[in-house]
Amino acid sequence: MAPTEFEVEAAQRALRLAHLLQQLRAAAYQQATEITGLSIGSLSKRKLSQLLGVSPTLINKYENAEIDPWDIRWSLIRQIAHLCGLSLDDFDKALVGEESASDATQPAELLEELQLQLQRLATALEHQPMTAKPTLAPNQPIPWFGRYLRALIADEVGESGKTEQAVHRLLVAAFPSSNSALTDRFQAVLRGEAELTAAEIEEMAAPIAAALSVVIATPVTASQLHSLLP
Repeated sequence: MAPTEFEVEAAQRALRLAHLLQQLRAAAYQQATEITGLSIGSLSKRKLSQLLGVSPTLINKYENAEIDPWDIRWSLIRQIAHLCGLSLDDFDKALVGEESASDATQPAELLEELQLQLQRLATALEHQPMTAKPTLAPNQPIPWFGRYLRALIADEVGESGKTEQAVHRLLVAAFPSSNSALTDRFQAVLRGEAELTAAEIEEMAAPIAAALSVVIATPVTASQLHSLLP
């Protein structure tokens, strides 16, 4: 069975994330050598995993393009973007292929650590894993969430043969809320005219999941939608 358009796009995003992480590790080695004149070897997957607070196995999966970055929790995406020296918007554009981040990739946080305690880098990373987690502002729009919903709809359109407008109507009809403002907001996101904030996702995850589970062939739970948040 041929992959769906969403599956193809997910594979492309995974490849772009793999390329960004490989660039990050290569840039760290090059910058450290230029700063100190010393060769300390490349930034290993193990050291990168300690910087990000995840397992080396997960880093390996990222670099092998096995995981769609849209499935990675927001707190970790923010850390990766920061290490790459990219804003979330620029990082987002790089993942969807709208813009190349090759010239912008500067592992700012990692370079600062290399400059301050280069000789102790490996030990510091082993014994002082990153614990601070960036938080997401409640009023910050999350475009990835809207694109995820619209991708589910596009997949349903392709599988069911229904029009996009028909699927939208079914979702709105199945949206279990008497609050017209929330329903209007949901419709705007479906049409790509608005993006929900973190606070709105917290409030609307359950009714959105209920509507999706009625209309989309594969059930979606509120916890799955919450997983897009840190």
